[in-house]
Amino acid sequence: MSSKDSLPVGHFGRRGFLLTATAVGAGAAISWGSPLGGAPDAWAEGCADAGRFLHPGRDMQPGFRWWWPDGMVDPAEIRREIDQIADAGFGRVEIAAVHHSITGSTSLDPAGHGWGTPAWAAGVEAALEQAAKRDVTVDLTMGPAWPASVPTITPDSPAAIKELACGTAAVASGATYTGAVPAPPTPAASGVTAQTLLAVQAFRVNPANAARKITGLEASSLQDLTAQVKNGQLTWTAPGDGDYVLFGYWVRGSGQQPEGGPHTSPDAYVVDHFSRAGTQAVIDFWEASILTPRIRKLLRKSGGALFEDSIELETKGINWTPGLPAEFEKRIGYSLLPYLPAVVKQGGNLAYAFEVNVTKQIRRDLSKTLSQLINENHFSKLKTWAHSIGLELRAQPYGLETDAISSAAILDIPEGESIGFKNLDDFRCLAGARDMAGRQLLSEELGAYSGGAYNTTWEKVLKTVGGQFAAGVNNVMVHGFSYASAPGANWPGFAAFTPYKGAIGYGESWGPRHPTWQHIQDVSGYLSRVQQVLRSGSPSVDVAYFWQTGYVGTGLGAQWFTAAGVPLGWTHQILSPELLKLPSAKVSGGRLAPDGPAYKVLVVDGDIVASREHTMPVETTERLVEFASKGLPIIFVGSWSDAHVPGVPKTGENEKVQALVTKLLAQPTVRTAADTAGIPGALAALGIERDAVYAQSSTLLNAHRVDGDVDYYYFCNGKHAEAVKPPVAAIDHQVSLTRSHHKAIPFVLDAWSGKVQRIATYTEDGDRITVRVTLKPGEATVIVLARPAFMDKGTWRDPHPTRTEADQALFAGDTLVVRSAQAGSYATVLSDGTTVTTTIADVPAVMPLSAWKLEVEDWQPGSTPAETVTVSHELRLDALAAWSVIPELQDVSGIGRYSTTVELADGWTRGHGAYLDLGEVFDTVRITVNGRRLPPVDLINPVVDVGPYLKSGTNTVEVEVATTLNNRLRVADSGVYGGASRQAYGLIGPVRLVPYGQAAVR
Repeated sequence: MSSKDSLPVGHFGRRGFLLTATAVGAGAAISWGSPLGGAPDAWAEGCADAGRFLHPGRDMQPGFRWWWPDGMVDPAEIRREIDQIADAGFGRVEIAAVHHSITGSTSLDPAGHGWGTPAWAAGVEAALEQAAKRDVTVDLTMGPAWPASVPTITPDSPAAIKELACGTAAVASGATYTGAVPAPPTPAASGVTAQTLLAVQAFRVNPANAARKITGLEASSLQDLTAQVKNGQLTWTAPGDGDYVLFGYWVRGSGQQPEGGPHTSPDAYVVDHFSRAGTQAVIDFWEASILTPRIRKLLRKSGGALFEDSIELETKGINWTPGLPAEFEKRIGYSLLPYLPAVVKQGGNLAYAFEVNVTKQIRRDLSKTLSQLINENHFSKLKTWAHSIGLELRAQPYGLETDAISSAAILDIPEGESIGFKNLDDFRCLAGARDMAGRQLLSEELGAYSGGAYNTTWEKVLKTVGGQFAAGVNNVMVHGFSYASAPGANWPGFAAFTPYKGAIGYGESWGPRHPTWQHIQDVSGYLSRVQQVLRSGSPSVDVAYFWQTGYVGTGLGAQWFTAAGVPLGWTHQILSPELLKLPSAKVSGGRLAPDGPAYKVLVVDGDIVASREHTMPVETTERLVEFASKGLPIIFVGSWSDAHVPGVPKTGENEKVQALVTKLLAQPTVRTAADTAGIPGALAALGIERDAVYAQSSTLLNAHRVDGDVDYYYFCNGKHAEAVKPPVAAIDHQVSLTRSHHKAIPFVLDAWSGKVQRIATYTEDGDRITVRVTLKPGEATVIVLARPAFMDKGTWRDPHPTRTEADQALFAGDTLVVRSAQAGSYATVLSDGTTVTTTIADVPAVMPLSAWKLEVEDWQPGSTPAETVTVSHELRLDALAAWSVIPELQDVSGIGRYSTTVELADGWTRGHGAYLDLGEVFDTVRITVNGRRLPPVDLINPVVDVGPYLKSGTNTVEVEVATTLNNRLRVADSGVYGGASRQAYGLIGPVRLVPYGQAAVR
């Protein structure tokens, strides 16, 4: 019989059933002590309520996107929905005018009930009033849908977003062009009535600078013809030294409107995000039309944040602001106009280029300028105004070719999304900005799955967010909660994103219309507890990975760390140059940002979006020299002998960067890795070790927070991206964790039940504690290293086990016991070196539970789109099966209540217990044993310790399962959902009662 080392957390095999007994986040994680109504003291496992973890405050709870059909809402219904959300355990809502399911019509009365109308304001007022009573925080989107827009401008207004559109004409060598200035091939958008000619230029074609679908030009051949234009006409003869391209550049409104309209009357148009005028237009509209005296007062009570969705400014040309040429020259030091062909687009694509290096430099300088403009004129200005009315600013700052990492550092709450982000490194970009800026929250728009309307499971949502929690997310905004009804909506009510173009839409409309809402407090409680852990103290991150270009949402990563480092336990965040200018960017004790993420090492690679080009701004290189002189370990990847500035260099800039890099490389804390494969060697040479060391390469993800002398480690068996193949497998290995206090011992926090229990089996080595982690795919756990007083109850027993031959060692009260699924004698090695043998007498065999009574509450359309009626079905099952294969239940959605009995012998409670393994179950589930409801069940690993609830004789086991609405909608609204596949609802099993024996270690 092999011995078991350290703590097993989570998943189980045949003998590993008992391994789940200390999993955090697993239904069988801990024996919860006395169940509701009491239980024998022998089964009280020493679980304790670590105060706030059991009952997180309202501010720790997740939130909802709350979609309204503009202002066509009833204040009384708004108050009811606030109550529904609050009762469900959600503490934040974001009011958004979104109705993609109802577009292109006036059925929502945009003039009388549009966004920003008195009707809209009345709904907002009702929401704020009721939220104040229920301690719910209300966020407000900046405009209708997205991007930010207002109805007080037209596309021609100075405050509206502009585009630079380009028309071209080919002129052969020596030929004469006579006619109108070339017009853009793409016509102006609806509502655009004016355009201004910015410039007319000609460039000689240079095939040496061409690329695929790119026409090469010679920059030195510029012919500025602007002054020769008369009444829109031009006559010009090309030089005889080659073929030329004639360019006409036109500034005009892009005419972009918010998504899914109309939302207002007159129509709203997207504002200029790069000018102060655009931002002021938003502020002015709010001040004049939305912020009534009552709303202003209420915002101080229940207002949370002003929110802006991703910056999706769309044009076939390039986004433009009238002051751009002047701002570019002021900030960069040269005129952009002679280089316009390198940045303009036709049909949304770049079409011209100069010499490759010059082209890249110009585009980087334009990106830098636009980044500064949107940060100064939009995000910073909005934040200042939001603070003046009692709100914070939350936003998704990406979507453009700008430094969104630096933008995220400006925000009070940066936000990412599960639908738009490609992998976890996209979140790590925002997490680095949040932590360097000293903010607490990284928000996420969670669960916007394409085609997911009414078929999304909470299990899927939890598996999605599990890895994102490890990447830094700690504020979930679930996508979403729709207002009850709207004109033209079908059962089960108005849904913002479904139908979408006549088909199944994306995202989900959660709420009382869903059967799973009956169990929603279990899910919200879990999310609240995880968020509380991930907001505790400060983050501790191993590596700062430097990116020259601060794009977000690219899916690009941190090379070796993403692919090989994370599977070994390394954690990293991604920083852009602007973050190194923040007040937190200081070095102390060999750590960067010691009061925040306390990075142990800064890794500098070539520009990941530019073929690893070795670019570095002068001021950034100077900062790195300062950091190295103060003892910060830095690793350069590749040879940086060709280091240069990213944009067009000023005189001597490249030489200065190269001299500074040479100085850097001579510092004792700086190492060079020839390539990414050399990073581990450079880390070892610098003596850098990760906080969490895995015994083997693993799909285990982790996040580490430090609160005083308490260490919180969140773990999830997840994957870097949803599309990663093969699927994640179960993991089972040791993990060595750094502790902040030398007397700290390990605990597990069960985020489902809120209970805390000391881990019995572990080893110590200096400032490290080693435990064993075992998790199913998608399952998560929280391990805490703290002094014994961390628990409100229980005593600290030492010596503790370091390994045991039994399935598990644990503390039952202050008694050390071992458990096993098989009878036998088991040796346990204690931390004082002694070995104790414990005998467990006979253990009953596994008991399959096959025969069940099933009562189904069948949810069906009522007399109105928002009304649901139920029909009852009762079945006797000799064997469990999915509803989709039971003829009476094939198209049924709702709630199923399964019940069965199991006979246990006399004396069962003396030295025995059991786990209830539900097998496969869809979707949410609750368990009752002998009339006492168990704590919430882990939806990813539905195995629970029912030992405290069982008795000798007849035991009644009840399992309540709630489904999606997919199967019913297939027939109730077949025009939209008829093509959907039936989902396999219900308790599918196999369900087993797996007994264990337990005996004290003496």
